[in-house]
Amino acid sequence: MADLERRHDPTFLARLLDALIGAFAERVAVALERLLRARAAERDESWGTVSQKTLPGWIQPDAYVEACRSGAVVGARLWRRQWLAPREAVLAWVDAESRAAEPAVAAVDPIDEILATNGYTSAGKAR
Repeated sequence: MADLERRHDPTFLARLLDALIGAFAERVAVALERLLRARAAERDESWGTVSQKTLPGWIQPDAYVEACRSGAVVGARLWRRQWLAPREAVLAWVDAESRAAEPAVAAVDPIDEILATNGYTSAGKAR
């Protein structure tokens, strides 16, 4: 019978509500602190630094190290046994080293080819 009386006790409900609000506030504070630390890390200048161990999988570490040694990656520096470079410089190196796609060959109309071979244009005029 004491449990039933406690449920209707305004002070018990108020204490219970205070405990729930306190627990929720603690969780919100922890999550907010984590979010603020992550945002501060994004503004950190070293956040965009790459090494041969943190490269994306499509860049071969040996090619990256060679490019850093030769000076092809702007701003690369050797720290202990790791080559460190700004992410933007690594992407610029990849863009500079990549080959452009082969241009698609336009289909040549055989009639135009025959006319051009004989000195005429498709408009029928001699060159």
